Amino acid sequence: MDLIQKALKELLEDYQFPPEVLGRLCHLSPAFLQQYPSEAEIAAKQNRDIAFQTGNKLLMLQLLDKENPDKKIQAFLQVLIDYHQIPSQTIAKLAHLPEKTILNFKKNPILVTNLGEKYQIAYVVMVLRFLFKELEP
Repeated sequence: MDLIQKALKELLEDYQFPPEVLGRLCHLSPAFLQQYPSEAEIAAKQNRDIAFQTGNKLLMLQLLDKENPDKKIQAFLQVLIDYHQIPSQTIAKLAHLPEKTILNFKKNPILVTNLGEKYQIAYVVMVLRFLFKELEP
């Protein structure tokens, strides 16, 4: 059983993800997904790039409860500042927080202890990430 098959099994059985929802996300039939296809079997149904994206989506869903949310938001924040060149001051203004709070979170999320501040940062980062993601390679 490869990583994709394990991810599908966990998502469908343990998390009770509806096959129809995963099918829409992956552009594959629910019946096909319920057969726990391998990465190679998915690649045979989709072009290489789409199959790669499908695998990434399934693995991201599977790892959702295993990842540290602060580290994930920190990584997205870093992409917004470093790759997209959105100034930390802009993100701070959108979050209604001091720029120092944004920079501290980027440096190490542990430095920001207020959950309300973390929530504001996460909200702004996720909206910006959604809007700017299509500009990434």
